[in-house]
Formats: sequence, C-alpha cells, structure tokens
Amino acid sequence: MKESTTPQDSRVTRAEREANDNEWYKKKVDGLDGLSFMNGDLYSGNNSNTGISEYRKMRVNYDLFNNRINKADFEHVCSPFGKEVGELPADFTNKDILSGKVKALLGMEMKRPFSWKVVATNEEATTRREQEENKKLKDFVYNTIMTPIQQEIEKKYQEQRKAQPLTPEEQQKVDEQVQQELKAMTPEEVKKYMAREHQDPAEALAHQILEYLIQRQDIKMKFNKGWKHGLIAGREIYWTGVVNGEPTLRVVNPIRFDYDKSADLDYIEEGEWAVYEMYMTPSEVVRHFGTELTPTEIDEIYTEFTHASSIPDSSFTFQEEYSDVTYGIRVIHAEYKALKLIKFLTYLDPETGEPEEEIVDESYQLNKEAGDISIQEEWIIAKFETYKIGKDKYAFMREVPGQHRNLENLYDCKLSYIGAAFDDLNSQVTSLVDRMKYYQYFYNILMYRIELLTASDKGKQLLLNMNLVPRKSGISLEKWMHYFESSKIGWMDPN
Repeated sequence: MKESTTPQDSRVTRAEREANDNEWYKKKVDGLDGLSFMNGDLYSGNNSNTGISEYRKMRVNYDLFNNRINKADFEHVCSPFGKEVGELPADFTNKDILSGKVKALLGMEMKRPFSWKVVATNEEATTRREQEENKKLKDFVYNTIMTPIQQEIEKKYQEQRKAQPLTPEEQQKVDEQVQQELKAMTPEEVKKYMAREHQDPAEALAHQILEYLIQRQDIKMKFNKGWKHGLIAGREIYWTGVVNGEPTLRVVNPIRFDYDKSADLDYIEEGEWAVYEMYMTPSEVVRHFGTELTPTEIDEIYTEFTHASSIPDSSFTFQEEYSDVTYGIRVIHAEYKALKLIKFLTYLDPETGEPEEEIVDESYQLNKEAGDISIQEEWIIAKFETYKIGKDKYAFMREVPGQHRNLENLYDCKLSYIGAAFDDLNSQVTSLVDRMKYYQYFYNILMYRIELLTASDKGKQLLLNMNLVPRKSGISLEKWMHYFESSKIGWMDPN
C-alpha cells in the first residue's frame, strides 16, 4: 500500500488547513501528483516481473480491441535472427477475433432493463409509511364490517319498493358502494402494495429528480461506457459530484486514474485517496472552475495553452509522443481522506429542561450561560479535494461538500470515485481482454506462420542440366521451353 500521509498532516483543524493560503491542500495534491504519475507504474500491483506497468498493459488492451498491435512486441516472431538481419517475408498484422466478444457483452448490457427504486429510510418517512399501511388496514376492516350491513339495508329497501327499478340516483349509490368494496384490500394485498407500489412523498420527489437526471446525463449510455472500460481495462469507475451547481456523473478513464486501497477492500470508494488526470481547453477550465480563478490566472492559462500546451507539467504523463500533439491544460483532481474535528455539545433544552446532545462546528466554544453543559471532541474521517491546474494554480481546496454522513457510524466515509477492479483478489487486475489476449496472440502468430508457408510454397520444381538442350539442332532455350510446355515432350542431347 502506498504511503501518502502522516499523522501530523492528517489531524489538523480547519483553521490549520486554510492557513498560509491553503498550504495544506496544495501540499496534498502536489504529493499525490508525484506519487501517482511520477514513474508511470500505476497501482501497487504492477507487473514488476515482466517490466510492464499497469498503464502499459491497459494501453495494449485498448489498442488490441481497436485492431491495433505493436509489432515491436513480436520481434522474436518477425525477426528471429535479429533486427540487423531483417524481418521474415510476411506482414505481421492483427487478425481480430477478440472485439466481437466484447461488443456482444456490450450489446447485452444495453438490452438489460435499467430498473431502480428510491427508498426513504429516515425516521419521518418510516412513520408516514406505517401510518399509510394502518389506514389501508382500517379501510379493509371498515368495509368488511359495513358492506354486509349496507347490502342488508339495500335488500330491505328493494323489498319495500316491491322490486321496482332503481332510480338513477339509487343506481349511482349502488355503483359507488361496489367500487368502494373493490378498492378495499385484504391485509395480504396491503402488505404487497406497501412493499412494491407505495411511495412516500419524499420517495416520489427523489424518483422524479432521478428520472430527470437519468435523461439529462444520459446515465444508461455512461454505464455502458463504464462497462466497456471494465471489460477492456478491468476497472469500472465513475465520479459523482456537482459541477456548476448541477449533479454530475462522469465515466472515469482508468488509463488516467490512480487510487490506493488495501487488498481486502472490494471497492475503490473505500480507499484512502484517488487521483484523476484530465486535459482541458481554456474554455473548459473557465466553465468548470468559474470564479475560483482570478482574471490574471485565466490570462496565464490561455497563454500556457497557446505556447506550451504540448509540454507536460509533470515528470511523467500518460500522454505518449506528446511533442507532436497539443493536448490542453493538464488538470489533476485529487480526493483524499483525513481526520476532521467535530464537537458533541450537551445542553439543556430551554423548553423541556431536559439535557439534549447535538453536533456543533469545531470552532464552537462552551457557553454555560446559554445552557451548555459540556463539550466532547472527536476526530472523524472526512474527504477533501483539490484541483491542480497546470503547474502552479489550485482550485476548490476544500472539504468535499454534500458528504453523506451516517449518524450511526460517523467513521463511515467513502470517496466520490465509485467503482471496482475486476478479479484482483490476491492477484493482478484481470479483465476479459486479458483473458482472451493469449488466444488472440496465438491466432496472430499461427496465421503469420501460415502466411510464411504460403509465400514460400512454389509447388513442384524441375532441375535440368542446360547442356541437355539440343542447341546444335537449332533449338533455343525459349523454343525448347515452348515445346516442353505445349507438347509435354522435352528433347535432350546426351552428348
């Protein structure tokens, strides 16, 4: 497991974090930037035995899926006698048998129904649900008791009228009674309805909001793209957060992502930190960070993009052969966990006179005149973030807003990067493409060998002494070949 923090820089107050122009946040992102991208060996499980980094392995997988192959990896096949001697007379290319299997799984994922349900678990929603269930059970009991009585009254009324036809008003009353009887649910039906169909007002509102965001964010397509990353690179990762006041879900490209978690944790969000590398145009930077940047910093960003955008801002970058391509401004987003000070205040409720307890800000001071009894301090885990733009610009140096906090477990804290690595239990991450890569390589080599054999096959050949051609009889070599080809007879002079 990678080391990135020490107790001294993890247990600090908010005032200490913001001191010296947020120096604590800047040191965090600079340290994680160097730790993640300095040498390119992504993840602690790199292929140290083969000298191939996880980054390199993922790049090979993506290229293989797109029917691209690096011939340098097959020099032992194409140039068995060394580069100096040259390649064998055949073209080593990828004969794709792999991508179809991946695309079939992508199609299966697209066809699957995107089913979900919002469930409110807070105390108020649970109470409202119980009240609704009790109301329906009361309606059933009431209708069970009253319906036979009403039917008896109706029967007597009909007898008194000597079976005269019902008036429209009477018929309407009977119809309403029948409808009310049909609406009454049995206790079993009530339980089924409450479990499957009933929605609390909070659940209904959340359902409508998510329906809107699913369409606006194109969530189904993003999930399919994340599934594609998982099949190829063995990592399916998403980021959830707020951009310009709007909830946002992003698909994380695993080839530009690094994280740290213990081997026994299943999910990335349970890890200690995560770092994501992005390349943005100046307009994207301004749109994403807005007022976080000063006018001077914005001008510098446009200058860097114009004159030095192709030069990476770290000793290692995921870009290859960057000198020929302009990529934009390098932006690093680091999210990490640290300890946060909270205080539990015990005070007397002015209305009831009973002692109550609540969580107050870390800057709160005990005020016995206001009824405070005591304050207990405790350090809990929280997540923080920092964006590094270019070489020396920083934004959103803060505690991540909107953190979900379980009051029953204040130490439960998850990163905003959500996902998992496939089949990494006590081993390296293994994707579907990793499993099929051997067969793809074997098939390529086999076809290459067949092509060599085909190119070298000249059929049956005849060796003939040129002195046997009867040149003294006035027959040239060309005329002899013509006779031999047309009549199948070759005249020879044994002298």
